[in-house]
Amino acid sequence: MGNFCQTDTTNKPEIYDLIEPVPYPQSFEKLKQLVINNKNELEKFFELSTQPEIREVAESTESFDNNNNVNIENNTNNIGNHGLVSYQKIIIDLDHKFISQQLMNKITKFLLNNKDLVHLELNFSIYFENIMIDQKIFEDLCYLPQLHYLNFNILLNESEYCPQNYFTNLQKILLNQKELRVLILNLKESQLSLQYVENIFEALKKLEYLRNLHLIFDKNNIKPLLKSNKFISSKPFRQLNYLKLSFQQLKEQLSQEDMQILTQKLQSLKNIKHVEIDLSKNDLRSKKLITFLQNLKTLQKIDNLSLNLSQNNLNKDIIPELKQELKQLKSLQVLQLDVSLNPQLDLETSNQLLEEDMIDRFQSIQVIADQNDDDNNNKYNKNYHY
Repeated sequence: MGNFCQTDTTNKPEIYDLIEPVPYPQSFEKLKQLVINNKNELEKFFELSTQPEIREVAESTESFDNNNNVNIENNTNNIGNHGLVSYQKIIIDLDHKFISQQLMNKITKFLLNNKDLVHLELNFSIYFENIMIDQKIFEDLCYLPQLHYLNFNILLNESEYCPQNYFTNLQKILLNQKELRVLILNLKESQLSLQYVENIFEALKKLEYLRNLHLIFDKNNIKPLLKSNKFISSKPFRQLNYLKLSFQQLKEQLSQEDMQILTQKLQSLKNIKHVEIDLSKNDLRSKKLITFLQNLKTLQKIDNLSLNLSQNNLNKDIIPELKQELKQLKSLQVLQLDVSLNPQLDLETSNQLLEEDMIDRFQSIQVIADQNDDDNNNKYNKNYHY
C-alpha cells in the first residue's frame, strides 16, 4: 500500500477557524483531495499518470469514498487516474526532501490541470543541477487557479544563493491570487534582498481577503526588513486576524531597538487576535524581551499568544518580569510559552509561570520549560485548560 492519503476533513476546520467569515465557494469539508507524503510515491504517481494504458484501466475502476476523495488504497491502478481527476485540495509534503527540476516540471503541469483547485500545500526542496534556475518552473506557477489556501514551503538547494527570478516570480504568483485567505510562505535562509522582499509585501497588499499569514524568515538577516515601511505595518495588513512570524537563528542578533520596531509593526494590526512569534535560538537578553512584551500591551484585541523563547540564554531574573508583562495583556485568554533549553533557567524558577495567579488569569495556559535536550523528555511540560 502506498503512502497516498485521503483525509476526512469533516468537522476539522483547522486553520480556517481563525478566519473571519469570508465568502467561500463551497464547503471545504467536502473538497476532493490528494495527499502525497513520500518521495517514492510521488515519483510513482507521475510515472503512472503518464501511461495511457494504466489510465484506461483506472477509468473503469475509479471510485470515490463518502468524503469525495479518490479511493486508491485498495487498487493501485487508480493511482494513474489522478491525471484525469480535477482535485480541489492537493498536499505534497515531503518534509523538504529534494526533488529534481524534471519532477518539479511535472508537478507544475499537473497543478495547472486542476482547474477546481482552491487549497494547495507544497513542502519540499528543489535540487537545481546548475545555478541558472529554470525560470519557467516558477513562471508557470503564476497561472495557478484562484486559490484560497496556499502553503508555499519550497526551498532551493543553494542556501547561499537565492536567484532573483525566484523572488520575481513569487511576487507574480501572489499578484495572481486575488481570492487568497490563508498564506504560508517560507523564505528560510534565502539571503533576503530587501528590494525583492518588499516587492512580495507589495503583492500581499493586493490580497483583500487575506486573514491568515505565516511568514518564515529563519536564518536570515531581517534588520533591513524590520525598518522597511512595507513590512506588515501598512493599512492592508490591518485586516489580518492571525499572524505567525518565525525568526529562528537569525544571521545577526536582534537589538533592543529591533525588538521595539517589531512590536511597533504589530501595533498597527488593529484587528489581530492570534499572534505566534518564534524567536528561538537567538541569544536574546532579558531587557530586549521585556521591551517586546511591554509594547505588546497596545494590541487590545489579541486573545491568543504563542511565544517561543527556547535556546536564548535567558536567566532566571526574567521570569518575574515575564509574568508581570503577560498578565498585563488584558484581552489575552490563551497563552503558550516555550522557555525550554535555557541553561540558566532552573525548573523551579520556570514553574513560577504556572503558579496560581497565572492559572487563574488565563482560560488556557501551556508552559514548556524542559531544560533537557531530549524529545522524549516532556515530564515538565504542564497544561491547564478550563
